[in-house]
Amino acid sequence: MKLMKTIVYFVRHAHSIYTPDERERPLSQEGREQASRITSLFAEVPVDVVVSSPYSRAIETIEGTAHQRNLGILEVEAFKERRLAYNAVDDFQAAMEAVWADDTFSWEGDESNVEAQLRGVEALNGLLERYKGQTIVVGTHGNLMTLMMNYFDNQYHYSFWQSLKMPDVYKLVWEDGQYVGAEQVMERMSSVGNKRKVEVYAYQEEWKQKFHEEAAQIRGALGEQVVAIHHIGSTSIPGLAGKPIIDLLPVVRKIEEVDARVASMKELGYVARGEYGLPGRRFFLKGDEERRTHHVHIYEEGSAEITRHLAFRDYIAAHPTIQHDYSTLKRQLAEKYPYDMDGYIRGKHEFVQQVEKEALVWRDLAK
Repeated sequence: MKLMKTIVYFVRHAHSIYTPDERERPLSQEGREQASRITSLFAEVPVDVVVSSPYSRAIETIEGTAHQRNLGILEVEAFKERRLAYNAVDDFQAAMEAVWADDTFSWEGDESNVEAQLRGVEALNGLLERYKGQTIVVGTHGNLMTLMMNYFDNQYHYSFWQSLKMPDVYKLVWEDGQYVGAEQVMERMSSVGNKRKVEVYAYQEEWKQKFHEEAAQIRGALGEQVVAIHHIGSTSIPGLAGKPIIDLLPVVRKIEEVDARVASMKELGYVARGEYGLPGRRFFLKGDEERRTHHVHIYEEGSAEITRHLAFRDYIAAHPTIQHDYSTLKRQLAEKYPYDMDGYIRGKHEFVQQVEKEALVWRDLAK
């Protein structure tokens, strides 16, 4: 019997600017560059869930990984850094040595190692139970990360904390709920240098035919649940430049019934990703790591997401100036970020958000 493997990537945050406000401390320019590197590292990792400490520096470090997949970030208070002392200490290193020498010791008003470890591990166990068999990225902090890893393996102690880089990434694995081990992956992932190239093409008539061919196969896989299948994304808009990935939006009667059809979708070459960060969706992708060919976004009839996608498509198709501006922007971003998908997505974000708002107003007025 195949073991159910759950993977957690702990990501220690990138370099930040010191401010007295611990919660809102932002990344520095160096830290933002490091965060972009983190996004690139995870570009080819099949991440299902992104979780973070509520502190800005942790969120900013992993938000590119979330945006790259259209995932939300689940903020978990228990993953915040342990505060060493209520007031600033004169000798930080000595203060750290003291709490690691005695796990029950705490400076006035704050947590001992045992207390900080307990709240971190309780939250982690909750994630392991909730997201069994999935891959989870957790943005957190060096001290708490070390304490959580120490709970499962006592080799992770004070000297390990001292050796951590900023940022740093460790992969922890559980099989059927049993902890298997951990490894540093940041350097290994960095050395691979395997980044998908951002490629933007002029509109191609064959994209429409590819949609119809794929839609017919998907209709067969999903059966009587299908109400309609829409062509969305850049390949659905004649004249618009875009990445050559066919996006399909099947509308179904009951979204839960799609889960019983996963095997049929796999026979077509698709990989199931569940909700993939958007409640009420079922997401599938096709293609190898180097070149995606199809994305399938399935929603239940009546979902507001269907309206959003179709309004965006129809609005751009009806407005040549916006279509031209969007094509130009995508080409410029592809040149600027040829191997940085997150940079490409970030560069489009503001434009897309604005056009989506305009599109929904336009759709309402057209009724």
